[in-house]
Amino acid sequence: MTEKEALIDIIKENALLTGSFRVRKRKTNYFINLFNITTFPHYLSLIVDILFDELKNEKINKLVSPSIESEPIVTAISLKLKVPFVCIRKNKEVYGVIEPHKTYITVADVSMSGQTILDAANLIREEGGEVLKVYALIDRDQGACKRIEKEGIKFNSIIKLDELIT
Repeated sequence: MTEKEALIDIIKENALLTGSFRVRKRKTNYFINLFNITTFPHYLSLIVDILFDELKNEKINKLVSPSIESEPIVTAISLKLKVPFVCIRKNKEVYGVIEPHKTYITVADVSMSGQTILDAANLIREEGGEVLKVYALIDRDQGACKRIEKEGIKFNSIIKLDELIT
């Protein structure tokens, strides 16, 4: 079993809820609560190992956490990559320092429409930084990839929603 397959199983068992939910004003039959796994070191370590393989050859000055849900992941991968990070909230609150002329890679937990990720990217751009790529642990296939790439930022996902619900 690959690390990705193991992570899919862990998410299915611990973080994927089925039923009737409203997520960001949209109805869905699936809710993914990654806090159910990112708050456990052995699960978080697996996520970091997978992301490390994706990010280890990137030329990154800083990582970006676009939401509180992605902070455990970004903090842990920052430690492994030895790269600083910045956290950005919807209301444009910034925790950390956005530096001009630096390159940034965003690491998101779950992507939906991509708006939260784009809001963070736009704030970084306003401050003179360059967002090179986005890595989403899970892509719900609700338009994030298309919207983000339309803005000139490469989008990568580790797991697609379909892989969790099949």
